Amino acid sequence: MSQKVLHAIKYKDSPELATYLGNAYGTLLRNLGNPLAHIDALVPVPLHPKKMTIRGYNQSQALAEGLQQALEIPILQGLVRTQHSLSQTKKNRMERLEVVNQIFQAQENVKGKNVLLIDDVMTTGATLIACMNSLVEQGAKRVDVFVLAAGR
Repeated sequence: MSQKVLHAIKYKDSPELATYLGNAYGTLLRNLGNPLAHIDALVPVPLHPKKMTIRGYNQSQALAEGLQQALEIPILQGLVRTQHSLSQTKKNRMERLEVVNQIFQAQENVKGKNVLLIDDVMTTGATLIACMNSLVEQGAKRVDVFVLAAGR
């Protein structure tokens, strides 16, 4: 069931589902005493402009928008994807790390901030590691991660 939901979010033109789930998780966290109270900004994993044009939306951005609604934490476009890469669904962890190691560039607006990096799915963690490294290199004080699902 969760695979169908994630597939709908990513490939079936359903960004509103990601926003809904982000809001639901954010509401749950807020009701649990908001363990994210230390977060200064939400930073969605960006899509390359080419993929954004094809898909029409960024599912991580939609997820961040739902979290923002519930938690009232601003969204920063703190990362830019500088290179387009093909789907990584068939690649192993080392192959993914090689591909994503240099394709994300953090922006200066993350300097000194505690950020929550947002993505829909973590498979090997290669994308998140590359993003986190870039954010830290640009001066982010702390980087936490939020994903809807993990696995492979």
